[in-house]
Amino acid sequence: MQKYIIIALFIGILAPAQKVWTLEDCLDYAVKNNITVKKTVLDKTTASLNYQQQMNNKLPTIYGTTSLGLTNGSSIDPITSSFVNQNILSNSFGLSGNMTIYQGNKLNLQIEQNKMILDQKALEITKAGYKPTLSATAGLNTGFTSTQDYSYFNQFKNNFNKSVGLSLNVPILSKKQNDTNVKLAQIDIEQNKLDKISASKTLYSSIETAWQNAIANQAQQKSSKVARDNAKLAYDLASKKYEFGGLTTTELAVSRNTYLANEQTYLQSKYMSVLYTQLLNFYQGKTLTAN
Repeated sequence: MQKYIIIALFIGILAPAQKVWTLEDCLDYAVKNNITVKKTVLDKTTASLNYQQQMNNKLPTIYGTTSLGLTNGSSIDPITSSFVNQNILSNSFGLSGNMTIYQGNKLNLQIEQNKMILDQKALEITKAGYKPTLSATAGLNTGFTSTQDYSYFNQFKNNFNKSVGLSLNVPILSKKQNDTNVKLAQIDIEQNKLDKISASKTLYSSIETAWQNAIANQAQQKSSKVARDNAKLAYDLASKKYEFGGLTTTELAVSRNTYLANEQTYLQSKYMSVLYTQLLNFYQGKTLTAN
């Protein structure tokens, strides 16, 4: 974060004259171009999309099918299911749907996970692979076959049928896939704990550094202000002496350069103090301002 702010400050200094960069501009630039911030925004977007998808997974699946076939020889009529020995031209249409009624409570747990409320329930989500899945199915079908004497559209009406059913899928053997998934989920939990500890330490170190720099620059601002004021007073006196011939041009230039150097030191400590104070505000989640 500090690196991007320093870069932004340099951009402000080197930018064309028509673009005047304020401290707030520099802070905004640093935040917008910080890689960690960008990754956080992407992670938030991903979590939002995953959450929405888990909500959508509760909706039924509906799909349509159609087929056109030509069969020669002994076969079963795909429309009437009769055994025939002749050429068959068949055309069928179907509309089917299914909806998961129960899946080891997996869906609700995944929604809670994407809300980032829990870590341990991620393990429960994986364990749902051991549990049965109950689904409801329904279908509408019709078709035409050349083995019947009825017209094409009459057959569509006569061969129309509806179906409903329940499907229960009970896992018995899964090539140890469920066991592996559970172990991987446990590893993810431990990895997340370590990542959290690492991020906390990094954040603490950054906050501590910003606090130390803010205190140091505030102290330097006070001392440099006194030095700047004294140098300004000395330069004003030197200017008066120069007007009455008491100082040479060189002596006046030395006094002026001393004043400008102290002014530069004061301004640097002042704005660095503001910078690190704003960094502390940023770490606390406060709005960044140039005040």
